[in-house]
Parts: sequence; C-alpha cells; structure tokens
Amino acid sequence: MQPELKAGEFVFCTVSPAQLMGLAEQAISLFREAEGVSLVLPKEEAEQQGLTCEYPCRLITLQVHSSLAAVGFLAAVTEALAAWGISVNPVSAYHHDHLFIPTDQADQAMTCLNQLVLAHRYSFQEMTTADGDIVWHMLMHAAHEDSLDAIKDQPALARYAAGWGRPGDMGIVALADQPVGAAWLRLWQGHNQGFGFVAEGVPELAIAVLPSYQNQGIGTQLLSRLLHSARAWYSAVSLSIRADNPAVRLYERMGFVKVADSDVINRTGGISYTMICQLEPLSLDPLS
Repeated sequence: MQPELKAGEFVFCTVSPAQLMGLAEQAISLFREAEGVSLVLPKEEAEQQGLTCEYPCRLITLQVHSSLAAVGFLAAVTEALAAWGISVNPVSAYHHDHLFIPTDQADQAMTCLNQLVLAHRYSFQEMTTADGDIVWHMLMHAAHEDSLDAIKDQPALARYAAGWGRPGDMGIVALADQPVGAAWLRLWQGHNQGFGFVAEGVPELAIAVLPSYQNQGIGTQLLSRLLHSARAWYSAVSLSIRADNPAVRLYERMGFVKVADSDVINRTGGISYTMICQLEPLSLDPLS
C-alpha cells in the first residue's frame, strides 16, 4: 500500500436530482440516497454553485489494487487513523480505496499511513513466559541504560523484568530478523510498586523500540495491539513517563491522560508523571 495525497480540497454536498445536471461531471464521487444525491465536489466548484456543503477535506488514494471482497483492509487503516484521532470518510471504488480526511489533518494522516506501511514489514506476536530475555533487553532501552548489568543493579528498574511470566504479565513483541520492540504490562501488589502505580489491579505499561527501528510506526502498533488484548483482562492501564518524552503524544492519541498531581522528580533529576488509560471492560477472567 502506498498512500498518495491528491491535490485540491473537496467538500460533501447534497443536491436534488434536478440540480444534478451539470454537476455530475465535476463530482469525484456520487451516491443516490432517498434524501437526495450526495456529491463530493472540488470546494471551489461547490462555492461557485452556491451549494451548501460540509466536511472540507483532502483526498488520499491508497495505491494498491484491493479486492472489493477484501476483509479487514480498510478496518486496519481506519483503526490506525482513529488511534491518531483523525476523522475519515472512506470510499471504495473499483480499482482503489480512497480516504477523505479533514483538510487540517491531511499531513498528519499521511504520516500515520506511511508509518502503518512501514510497521507492516514486521510481525507481531504475543509474548510468552519464555520471553524473559526479550523483556530484559527491551527494558534496558526503555530505561536508557547501556547494559543489562546497569538494569539488574537497580531494583527499581529490575522489577519490571524480574521473574517474567508471573500472574498478570502480558506483552507483545515486534519481530524482524530479531526482536525490534516490545510492550508489556505488569501488575503490582503490596509494597512492590512501579513508578506508574495507581492501584492494585491496574497494570503498568513498559515499552521500547530499538533506536534504529524507531519512527516507523512500530510503537503505535505495539501499543494498539497490547491495549486491545488488555481489554479482555483489565479496566485500565497506567504508565510513568518523563515530561520531555515526545512519546507523550502517542500515549495521548491512544487515550492516556495525565493523573493529577502525579509529578515527581525522577532518578535522572527531571520531571516524570503518571498517565492512565481507561479501557472498556470485557466479561472475561484474567489469566494466571
């Protein structure tokens, strides 16, 4: 799939069958509804005709020949855009799928779609109890340390990986020819609490992508998939983040909000705070 942002701005209009004469050739999309004829027209043309119109937008064409019977393709695209908070009106034509995106979100949508293309070069799978080494390695990157010994020598960090596979642990790993990223959840109990602890029963998120694989949408895919899985077991997920970490924007897109009065001085002397994402609970029991 290769997204292509088309020139021009478009709007959605509705006209009567009598008004359709002379407009059909200008429209790039036409659909007859019981209430009238819906058109997508160049904005300039609609304004010249004095038409009432809505949804000023840009057009992104997905340059891949997708079957009209394909299952899940547009769902994956619209889900990715929704995770970025981007509105979309998709139209499937004979040769391609087309996305109408609000004008002020078009560039952001192209970034999202290009990252989706890159992320699909990798495979994603659920982590198992045998993946402890992956968790340790990714924790080293998440904590910005240069060795595993540095992690293991700091109990406050080591607790995010030690004894991987205990009740409540779950995660997703991104794979190329090696693990290139991972996101995982861990429950805290009693006095054993992580930096982002908010309550027992609410797991804390940790996530890392290897430096050479960043800015390719892998983190978005990891987080989206993990939160989807977590909905089966938990009503919320928390995390701790440094205030100057640009990943804040990703977490906000995914529904995380800052916990009030959670600012603390972190181990590097900077400011960190806690965020929480409320999940729609499902009627399933947690695995142990």
